[in-house]
Amino acid sequence: MHVRPNAKGFFLKRGQIGCLLLHGGTGTPSVMRPMGQFLAEKGISALGKRLKGFGTSPEDWLKTTHLDWILSAEEGISKLEHHCKDVFIAGLSMGGALTLYLAAKHQNRFTGIIPICAPAGPSFLSGFRKRFQPLAKEDEAQPNVGANDIKDQSVKPGGYSHFYPSLFLEWADLVEKASDEISAIKCPVLIIQAKNDHVVNPRTADWIYEHVSSDQKELLWLESSYHMATIDVDKEIVFREVVDFIFKVAE
Repeated sequence: MHVRPNAKGFFLKRGQIGCLLLHGGTGTPSVMRPMGQFLAEKGISALGKRLKGFGTSPEDWLKTTHLDWILSAEEGISKLEHHCKDVFIAGLSMGGALTLYLAAKHQNRFTGIIPICAPAGPSFLSGFRKRFQPLAKEDEAQPNVGANDIKDQSVKPGGYSHFYPSLFLEWADLVEKASDEISAIKCPVLIIQAKNDHVVNPRTADWIYEHVSSDQKELLWLESSYHMATIDVDKEIVFREVVDFIFKVAE
C-alpha cells in the first residue's frame, strides 16, 4: 500500500497535553497539519491520524466502512494516551462527526473536544441521504466539490478529487450514531463553525451546542472562511482559539 507523501499522518511530540487531529470525509491529515504545527509550537503534542482507506487510492477507500474509520481514530487515541496525560480531539467536517461519536463512546478518555464544521442532527442526515442514496445505486465516481469549499483560492486541500456515494452513506451512518449518542457528551466542547459554510448548514452548530450535555461549552463563529476552516482565511483564529481552549480546560 502506497501512501501519498502529502497524505501521511504525523505525530509532533511535545508536552503532556495532546490533541488528536482528524481529517474529513475525502481528505487527508494534510488539512490538519497546519493546526498541528501551531499546537506543537505552543507545547501541545499533535497527532494527525490518517483514517483507513484515505491518501492511497479510491480502490482502497471503497473497501472500507465507517467502522474502519472509527478503529483508525481509536488507534490514534491509544497512541496519544501513551504519551499524554490530557487528551483532546479536534476534527474537521466528517472528522468532526467522528470526534462527537468518540466523545460519546469514550466519555472518560478526553479532557475536551473541538468539532469543526461538523455534520450532525436529523436535518443534516435527511438531506444528505436524500441526495446520495439514489446515486449510490450506480455508485459512480462524483466530483469532490465539497473539499474545494475554500474562500482562499490559493489553497489546495489535497485528498481525493472524486468520491463514491456509497462511502458518503457510510459517513451518514457515522453521523447518525454520533447524533443519537450526543447527549452522552459531558466533557468541555469548543464548537467551531463557518458562517459561510456551503457543505454543512451553519445552523447545525446550534444543534450540536443544544444537544451536548457538557457544562462547559462554547460556540465560535468564523466570519470569513468556508467549510475547510483549518486551511482557510480564518485558520489563525481557529488555531489561537483552540490553543486557548485547550490550556483553559487542561488547567
